[in-house]
Amino acid sequence: MLVHRLFLRLLCSLLLLVPLPSLAVAPGHRWKTVESPHFVLHFHEGLHSLAQRALRALEEAHERLVPFFGEGPRQKTQVVLTDHTDQANGSASAFGRPQIVLHAAPPDDLSILGDFDDWLFILVAHEYAHVLHMGTTGGATDWLSRLLGDLFTTNAIQPRIFVEGLATYHESLFSAAGRMRSSLADMYLRADFLEDRVLTLGQLTGGPLRWPRGTAWYLYGGSFLAYVAETFGDEALRTYGQSYGSSLLPYLLDPHWKRSTDRSLASLWKEWVEVARLRYRAQAQAIALQGPVTEPIWTSTFGARTGSPRFSADGTTLLYLEASEDRRPHLRARRLSDGADRALCEIPAEGSLAPLPDGRVLVARPERYRTHRLYGDLFFADGRGEKRRTRGLRAWEADASRDGSFAVFVRRERGRSTLMRLDLLDADAEPVAIYEPPDERQIFTPRISPDGRLVAFSQQRAGVGRDLYVLSLETGGPPRRLTDDEALDLQPTWFPDGKRLLFSSDRTGVFNLYEIGLDGSGLVRRTNVLTGAFQPDISPDGRWVAWTTYSSRGFDVALAPLESLGLYPVETYVSTRPSTPERLDGELYPVSEYRPLRYLAPYAWTPYLSLASDAAVGIAAWGQDPVGIHSWQISAGLGLESRLPQAGIAYSFGNWRLRPSLGVASAERRVGTVDDLFERVSTVSATLAYPLATLRTSQTFWAGYQA
Repeated sequence: MLVHRLFLRLLCSLLLLVPLPSLAVAPGHRWKTVESPHFVLHFHEGLHSLAQRALRALEEAHERLVPFFGEGPRQKTQVVLTDHTDQANGSASAFGRPQIVLHAAPPDDLSILGDFDDWLFILVAHEYAHVLHMGTTGGATDWLSRLLGDLFTTNAIQPRIFVEGLATYHESLFSAAGRMRSSLADMYLRADFLEDRVLTLGQLTGGPLRWPRGTAWYLYGGSFLAYVAETFGDEALRTYGQSYGSSLLPYLLDPHWKRSTDRSLASLWKEWVEVARLRYRAQAQAIALQGPVTEPIWTSTFGARTGSPRFSADGTTLLYLEASEDRRPHLRARRLSDGADRALCEIPAEGSLAPLPDGRVLVARPERYRTHRLYGDLFFADGRGEKRRTRGLRAWEADASRDGSFAVFVRRERGRSTLMRLDLLDADAEPVAIYEPPDERQIFTPRISPDGRLVAFSQQRAGVGRDLYVLSLETGGPPRRLTDDEALDLQPTWFPDGKRLLFSSDRTGVFNLYEIGLDGSGLVRRTNVLTGAFQPDISPDGRWVAWTTYSSRGFDVALAPLESLGLYPVETYVSTRPSTPERLDGELYPVSEYRPLRYLAPYAWTPYLSLASDAAVGIAAWGQDPVGIHSWQISAGLGLESRLPQAGIAYSFGNWRLRPSLGVASAERRVGTVDDLFERVSTVSATLAYPLATLRTSQTFWAGYQA
């Protein structure tokens, strides 16, 4: 046991200083590399086209962002493009070497990332802004970074509201979309201000403990830094970043804000809060002038990501997904006759709902696939629980026909989306593609007409905005467009007569519900809300309408008689966004085989102090290829009491589901209570780890040997 503890301490002396990044991708892929003047991008099978597009976006981001930050990284940035998850995201680091991980997944329908003209450029601009910001050093920090291998990057050690806020500000600065131009992001802030629940600077510099939690860093931070840039110019943000990045004392914020703006952080924050409060009050007054604010007769009180309302096939029940911050999501049913509301079963993650005629619900939600992948799949749910229908299908936003014979859904993979159809009566049926949008545009929320002949959906424009389309399931052919402007037209649902659609749109800057005919005529607004109205559904008898509403506590479900909704004229939509930058196909960069050994040289080192039996000082170094196939750590030191050397080395391999690791350590250990009596202890260990995981459970089986 003492030997094992000694071995762990030797290795932890390194791990506690700067941990190696965890494996970014699923194992078992075949990797390629493509290189440009400033980036080296690694991608796996099926992503060649997207990799070339990502590399061009990265070079454009470099050209636009480097002038703001002053200089680029001292070495090429390593980028990993992976399609192991359907959830849009990325990550970046400047520790050791500049590195970015990009998920080849576009944002889903109601994502806070869902306002985009080019989702890939916005993603790479955000992550590369992190690399440049965190890598900004000067004076002593620059000297230490050069000496230790870019480990001392003060800009990465500050409240995340400034780290994420700056990247959020830049993602919109060089596009016509992004969170700084998003009506959804604006709604999050508007609700906090109008309900007097504005997060304080203290809450944000720590970790927000209420909704919207970490998302607040991006929205509050981006809006605050945009105010600073508008008031003092971009030079103020650049000066702050360079001043803070040159400091040896992290979290000491005020001197750097005073140097860049001649104001304290507290006074800047107070000014921004007052300006934002006046703006949102003016918005609320303008909404009130348009007519009475829409008031539902019932609203759920779970908050967070509660939503996805659907009426049961017989029209007696409102089904919805409770997704509060207190427990796992639950499928719920509210009886329309008396308001009785109960949880039917637990659902491990949020998703979409589609009622079936036999009383079950078709759920499209994420689930682990072969442990390391997170894909959308279909499940049947009722009061007894869930039954899985598909595995690894990558199915999202499913809807079922009224007779329950088939479903349509969006499949997202390799950066693209396709409208699919699946026979629900045949357990062995394979999905069939029925529509793929042009130019790699994205589609969202298909909804089948009451007669089962048509499907309505929302599709990304060539640039900013989304339009509504209707596709015939009988004749095929190109879909027919119903709306044509830069507003975000989302989530169409059918009226019972099959001749009109109800949908959500931000054409006034606030998401409201709108009605339109199948020929594109008769557009009229039906709600007048302060925050937002989303995901509408109409009961089969046409008496009730449900939608997802929003407050500072998150999303909830609202219910009202359809006839109680108003009729508001719709003016011609006029976009206030800048024109979408034109991005044409450019240079094709050469592709080569991925050679992980090329990247295994130590890229950073640090002194360490070990507090094992024989206290020791020494140095530690480590290396890992960008994909994470090979990882190693080594340390060597001298015992302060024994005056004898000690060392440790560890290696792990990460491209198999069964993950091996090896370790060797040797050091002196004190014998008993005798001050000057030591013995040499050397260990060799080998371990095999086999992880298994779903969203409900996670376990790892270990087998090892130590001598």
